[in-house]
Amino acid sequence: MKRWQAVVVAVLVLGLLTAASEMGGCEHFNRMGISPDGNTIAFSLNDQGGFAVNKTSALYKLDLTTCELTRLSADKPLAAWADVNGKGEVLFTWRSDETGDCAEVAVALANGTVKDVTRNTISDVVPQWLDGERVLLATTWPLADGKDDGEYEVALSILENGKPRELVHEFYAESKGRAYWSSLPVWSGDLLAYAVADVLKPQEEDAEEVEQEGADEQDEGMLVHIYLVSTNTGERHEPTSFTFFKSDFKEEHEEEDQPPGYVDLAFSADGRKLAACFLPSDFEEDQQRSWLYLIDAETGESKLVRDDVNMYYPRFAPKAEGEPYRLLYLSGTGEEGAGRSLNILNLETGESRKVISLPGKVMSAYTDWRWLCELEGADESAPRNRLRLYHLSDLGLIIAEVNEDGSDLSVRYLDAARLRLAQAEADLRWARALTEAHSSRAADLQEALAEAKKLAPGPVQFVSLEAVPRPVEEGEEE
Repeated sequence: MKRWQAVVVAVLVLGLLTAASEMGGCEHFNRMGISPDGNTIAFSLNDQGGFAVNKTSALYKLDLTTCELTRLSADKPLAAWADVNGKGEVLFTWRSDETGDCAEVAVALANGTVKDVTRNTISDVVPQWLDGERVLLATTWPLADGKDDGEYEVALSILENGKPRELVHEFYAESKGRAYWSSLPVWSGDLLAYAVADVLKPQEEDAEEVEQEGADEQDEGMLVHIYLVSTNTGERHEPTSFTFFKSDFKEEHEEEDQPPGYVDLAFSADGRKLAACFLPSDFEEDQQRSWLYLIDAETGESKLVRDDVNMYYPRFAPKAEGEPYRLLYLSGTGEEGAGRSLNILNLETGESRKVISLPGKVMSAYTDWRWLCELEGADESAPRNRLRLYHLSDLGLIIAEVNEDGSDLSVRYLDAARLRLAQAEADLRWARALTEAHSSRAADLQEALAEAKKLAPGPVQFVSLEAVPRPVEEGEEE
């Protein structure tokens, strides 16, 4: 499938872009949560129709079968990190103020009520459903007396029946040569994987020796530790580690590339393999490359699969006995309005190919996917090579189903204007359900709803398309 192949009808696309421009755009979406059956998603929007880190945002849940949007949270600043379980409960974080110094975790229950999970006065918390009941919390606490020096505590905890159980609790001080590696933990079964890093700096007493060897930057770099920990027993071990030296990097790589500054991890479904994708510190150019390693979780043996591909957010594909391990990943940074693509990589041969291209401003969009055979309730007839993509961007919501070779594409599309209309309707229902103290707010939302209906007359519903919508470039003819 070629990039931006098969243009959608001109009137439709131009109308959508005009509506998105007039309403401020449904942009800057944060993490999108997807229910186990794939029929519900949760995400945050601000009152301009998008998400931004310096604005108050609200959390919403969208039923993909009825196209009904429900507002879940009150006026919580920066409601984000949505994750949905099988009961339709949405786990999310919100900030106590717009500076981002304080974070709290809550659950929006299926009946619409919100229940606090944990309150942290100075912290950064990433919550994820470990399963239908347990919550995994990755928490960082900057130390008050060492905040400017990069000193903080890190904890990984499991919340079960309202009670936290710590798996990992460590202290990191960058000024002392230690730094937390900002990677989300991943898991398979009861095995959890995460990464941290030691900052390598030349010691003063070794400076003369280093200079004599002619490698004055050889000791500058980063030593990345990969840890595996049992979620049941808390037992932890380090199967392998990786070292990146700045001097080696300058000799071996082109000047426009950068040393690694982040790592994306992924576990295979059988728990035997762990993919570690090291990204550059400032991943903003399509020419910048990642380093992909495949790690044997039992032996710790690792091999470099690729170091010449633009890659992030790797995830393993379903695997039958005797088949090679394969990895899906996103590529492309969306420069000059271009979008990202979803690709599949054979981990034995190192060969990759594009599955589908997706439009929109990449840094203002969120993309996730599920294999149909792995959705909750899927039976044996579900095809193993077909997946469903969920793509929120400034153009709206795209739900696309496609085979892994890019064939047999079907697209459902909720354009930006109708997503804005759904948000206005959800806000009004939410306000009316509150006390009389919010009556003035309800009046304002009634006016907002009327304005939204001017942009999107008619019901909120998906449109079936034969191709993924694409942005129209200025001066382009349809």
